Amino acid sequence: MKIKKELAALFTAFLALAAGAEDPAALIQGRATFERQTTELRDAAAAAVADLGKKYRAALTSAQESATSAGDFDGVVALKAEIARFDFDPTLPLPAPTGNHAALTRLAGQFNDQHRKLLAKQQGAQEALAKRYQTWLAGQRAELTRQKKLEDAAAFDTEYRAATSASPAGEAAAAVKSAVPVPAAVPGETTLLGSFETPDDLKSLEVRSGPA
Repeated sequence: MKIKKELAALFTAFLALAAGAEDPAALIQGRATFERQTTELRDAAAAAVADLGKKYRAALTSAQESATSAGDFDGVVALKAEIARFDFDPTLPLPAPTGNHAALTRLAGQFNDQHRKLLAKQQGAQEALAKRYQTWLAGQRAELTRQKKLEDAAAFDTEYRAATSASPAGEAAAAVKSAVPVPAAVPGETTLLGSFETPDDLKSLEVRSGPA
Protein backbone atom coordinates (compact mmCIF):
# COMPACT_ATOMS: atom_id res chain seq x y z
CA MET A 1 0.00 0.00 0.00
CA LYS A 2 2.84 2.37 0.89
CA ILE A 3 4.56 1.72 -2.43
CA LYS A 4 1.34 2.45 -4.34
CA LYS A 5 0.92 5.74 -2.47
CA GLU A 6 4.51 6.73 -3.23
CA LEU A 7 4.06 5.90 -6.90
CA ALA A 8 0.82 7.87 -7.01
CA ALA A 9 2.54 10.86 -5.43
CA LEU A 10 5.43 10.58 -7.87
CA PHE A 11 3.06 10.39 -10.84
CA THR A 12 1.12 13.43 -9.59
CA ALA A 13 4.36 15.38 -9.21
CA PHE A 14 5.36 14.37 -12.75
CA LEU A 15 2.09 15.63 -14.18
CA ALA A 16 2.41 18.91 -12.31
CA LEU A 17 5.94 19.34 -13.61
CA ALA A 18 4.88 18.58 -17.18
CA ALA A 19 1.94 20.98 -16.97
CA GLY A 20 4.16 23.80 -15.74
CA ALA A 21 6.98 23.12 -18.19
CA GLU A 22 7.55 25.43 -21.13
CA ASP A 23 6.46 24.13 -24.53
CA PRO A 24 9.21 22.67 -26.73
CA ALA A 25 10.97 25.22 -28.94
CA ALA A 26 9.84 23.40 -32.09
CA LEU A 27 6.19 23.67 -30.99
CA ILE A 28 6.51 27.36 -30.12
CA GLN A 29 8.06 28.08 -33.51
CA GLY A 30 5.52 25.94 -35.41
CA ARG A 31 2.60 27.59 -33.62
CA ALA A 32 3.98 31.05 -34.37
CA THR A 33 4.33 30.15 -38.05
CA PHE A 34 0.75 28.85 -38.19
CA GLU A 35 -0.61 31.98 -36.50
CA ARG A 36 1.38 34.23 -38.85
CA GLN A 37 0.09 32.39 -41.92
CA THR A 38 -3.45 32.55 -40.56
CA THR A 39 -3.13 36.31 -40.11
CA GLU A 40 -1.80 36.66 -43.65
CA LEU A 41 -4.82 34.76 -45.01
CA ARG A 42 -7.21 36.99 -43.06
CA ASP A 43 -5.45 40.14 -44.26
CA ALA A 44 -5.65 38.92 -47.84
CA ALA A 45 -9.37 38.20 -47.41
CA ALA A 46 -9.96 41.65 -45.92
CA ALA A 47 -8.17 43.30 -48.85
CA ALA A 48 -10.16 41.25 -51.37
CA VAL A 49 -13.49 42.17 -49.77
CA ALA A 50 -12.53 45.86 -49.61
CA ASP A 51 -11.52 45.80 -53.28
CA LEU A 52 -14.77 44.09 -54.23
CA GLY A 53 -16.72 46.78 -52.38
CA LYS A 54 -14.87 49.56 -54.20
CA LYS A 55 -15.61 47.98 -57.56
CA TYR A 56 -19.30 47.59 -56.70
CA ARG A 57 -19.51 51.22 -55.57
CA ALA A 58 -17.84 52.39 -58.79
CA ALA A 59 -20.17 50.23 -60.91
CA LEU A 60 -23.21 51.67 -59.14
CA THR A 61 -22.00 55.21 -59.79
CA SER A 62 -21.39 54.46 -63.46
CA ALA A 63 -24.85 52.89 -63.82
CA GLN A 64 -26.45 55.91 -62.15
CA GLU A 65 -24.70 58.25 -64.58
CA SER A 66 -25.95 56.16 -67.51
CA ALA A 67 -29.50 56.17 -66.14
CA THR A 68 -29.30 59.95 -65.68
CA SER A 69 -28.14 60.44 -69.29
CA ALA A 70 -30.99 58.22 -70.49
CA GLY A 71 -33.57 60.14 -68.45
CA ASP A 72 -34.42 56.96 -66.52
CA PHE A 73 -35.94 58.42 -63.36
CA ASP A 74 -36.77 55.07 -61.73
CA GLY A 75 -33.29 53.79 -62.40
CA VAL A 76 -31.64 56.87 -60.94
CA VAL A 77 -33.77 56.66 -57.80
CA ALA A 78 -33.07 52.92 -57.31
CA LEU A 79 -29.33 53.23 -57.90
CA LYS A 80 -29.02 56.32 -55.73
CA ALA A 81 -30.78 54.50 -52.88
CA GLU A 82 -28.41 51.53 -53.18
CA ILE A 83 -25.36 53.81 -53.20
CA ALA A 84 -26.61 55.49 -50.03
CA ARG A 85 -27.26 52.11 -48.40
CA PHE A 86 -23.85 50.80 -49.36
CA ASP A 87 -22.06 53.94 -48.12
CA PHE A 88 -23.76 53.55 -44.74
CA ASP A 89 -23.52 49.75 -44.47
CA PRO A 90 -21.07 48.20 -47.00
CA THR A 91 -22.22 44.68 -46.24
CA LEU A 92 -21.53 41.74 -48.51
CA PRO A 93 -23.36 39.59 -49.47
CA LEU A 94 -25.81 42.29 -50.36
CA PRO A 95 -29.46 42.28 -49.30
CA ALA A 96 -32.14 42.39 -51.99
CA PRO A 97 -31.71 45.81 -53.66
CA THR A 98 -34.50 48.32 -53.47
CA GLY A 99 -36.37 48.88 -56.69
CA ASN A 100 -36.67 46.56 -59.65
CA HIS A 101 -34.14 48.21 -61.91
CA ALA A 102 -32.41 45.84 -64.34
CA ALA A 103 -28.91 47.33 -63.99
CA LEU A 104 -29.10 47.32 -60.19
CA THR A 105 -30.36 43.74 -60.06
CA ARG A 106 -27.59 42.63 -62.44
CA LEU A 107 -24.80 44.41 -60.52
CA ALA A 108 -25.99 43.17 -57.14
CA GLY A 109 -26.20 39.61 -58.45
CA GLN A 110 -22.71 39.73 -59.92
CA PHE A 111 -21.11 41.05 -56.78
CA ASN A 112 -23.00 38.68 -54.52
CA ASP A 113 -21.69 35.82 -56.64
CA GLN A 114 -18.12 37.15 -56.54
CA HIS A 115 -18.30 37.55 -52.77
CA ARG A 116 -19.47 33.96 -52.31
CA LYS A 117 -16.50 32.80 -54.40
CA LEU A 118 -14.12 34.90 -52.30
CA LEU A 119 -15.52 33.42 -49.12
CA ALA A 120 -15.28 29.86 -50.44
CA LYS A 121 -11.66 30.44 -51.52
CA GLN A 122 -10.76 31.85 -48.11
CA GLN A 123 -12.42 28.95 -46.30
CA GLY A 124 -10.61 26.43 -48.48
CA ALA A 125 -7.24 28.07 -47.88
CA GLN A 126 -7.79 28.22 -44.11
CA GLU A 127 -8.92 24.59 -43.97
CA ALA A 128 -5.86 23.49 -45.96
CA LEU A 129 -3.54 25.46 -43.67
CA ALA A 130 -5.16 24.00 -40.55
CA LYS A 131 -4.89 20.49 -42.00
CA ARG A 132 -1.18 20.92 -42.70
CA TYR A 133 -0.61 22.17 -39.16
CA GLN A 134 -2.53 19.24 -37.67
CA THR A 135 -0.55 16.77 -39.80
CA TRP A 136 2.72 18.34 -38.69
CA LEU A 137 1.67 18.20 -35.02
CA ALA A 138 0.72 14.54 -35.31
CA GLY A 139 4.01 13.71 -37.02
CA GLN A 140 6.04 15.49 -34.35
CA ARG A 141 4.07 13.74 -31.62
CA ALA A 142 4.75 10.34 -33.16
CA GLU A 143 8.47 11.03 -33.65
CA LEU A 144 8.92 12.29 -30.09
CA THR A 145 7.10 9.23 -28.79
CA ARG A 146 9.49 6.97 -30.71
CA GLN A 147 12.37 8.90 -29.14
CA LYS A 148 10.79 8.37 -25.69
CA LYS A 149 10.50 12.13 -25.15
CA LEU A 150 7.07 11.81 -23.63
CA GLU A 151 6.89 15.26 -22.07
CA ASP A 152 7.52 16.93 -25.42
CA ALA A 153 5.14 14.49 -27.12
CA ALA A 154 2.46 15.39 -24.57
CA ALA A 155 2.86 19.09 -25.41
CA PHE A 156 2.36 18.35 -29.11
CA ASP A 157 -0.62 16.16 -28.26
CA THR A 158 -2.26 19.01 -26.34
CA GLU A 159 -1.72 21.36 -29.27
CA TYR A 160 -3.01 18.75 -31.72
CA ARG A 161 -6.22 18.23 -29.75
CA ALA A 162 -6.77 21.98 -29.54
CA ALA A 163 -6.13 22.39 -33.28
CA THR A 164 -8.46 19.56 -34.30
CA SER A 165 -11.27 20.88 -32.10
CA ALA A 166 -11.24 24.28 -33.85
CA SER A 167 -13.46 25.18 -36.82
CA PRO A 168 -11.27 26.78 -39.53
CA ALA A 169 -14.18 27.19 -41.96
CA GLY A 170 -16.28 29.06 -39.44
CA GLU A 171 -13.36 31.21 -38.40
CA ALA A 172 -12.58 32.04 -42.02
CA ALA A 173 -16.13 33.13 -42.67
CA ALA A 174 -16.09 35.31 -39.58
CA ALA A 175 -12.78 36.79 -40.63
CA VAL A 176 -14.07 37.79 -44.05
CA LYS A 177 -17.25 39.30 -42.67
CA SER A 178 -15.41 41.17 -39.92
CA ALA A 179 -13.22 42.73 -42.60
CA VAL A 180 -16.19 44.86 -43.75
CA PRO A 181 -15.95 48.38 -42.27
CA VAL A 182 -18.31 49.23 -39.39
CA PRO A 183 -21.09 51.65 -40.47
CA ALA A 184 -20.60 55.23 -39.40
CA ALA A 185 -22.90 56.44 -36.63
CA VAL A 186 -25.90 58.51 -37.66
CA PRO A 187 -26.35 61.74 -35.64
CA GLY A 188 -29.08 61.33 -33.07
CA GLU A 189 -28.92 57.53 -33.14
CA THR A 190 -27.24 55.06 -30.78
CA THR A 191 -24.79 52.55 -32.24
CA LEU A 192 -24.73 49.15 -30.50
CA LEU A 193 -21.14 47.94 -30.16
CA GLY A 194 -21.74 44.83 -28.06
CA SER A 195 -24.34 42.93 -26.10
CA PHE A 196 -24.52 40.13 -23.54
CA GLU A 197 -28.15 39.14 -23.98
CA THR A 198 -27.97 36.02 -26.15
CA PRO A 199 -25.60 33.01 -26.55
CA ASP A 200 -24.54 34.36 -29.95
CA ASP A 201 -23.49 37.64 -28.32
CA LEU A 202 -21.29 35.76 -25.87
CA LYS A 203 -19.59 33.81 -28.67
CA SER A 204 -18.15 37.07 -30.01
CA LEU A 205 -16.30 37.57 -26.74
CA GLU A 206 -14.31 34.32 -26.98
CA VAL A 207 -10.55 34.83 -27.07
CA ARG A 208 -8.25 32.03 -28.18
CA SER A 209 -4.46 32.08 -28.24
CA GLY A 210 -2.46 28.89 -28.59
CA PRO A 211 -3.74 25.66 -27.06
CA ALA A 212 -7.21 25.76 -25.54
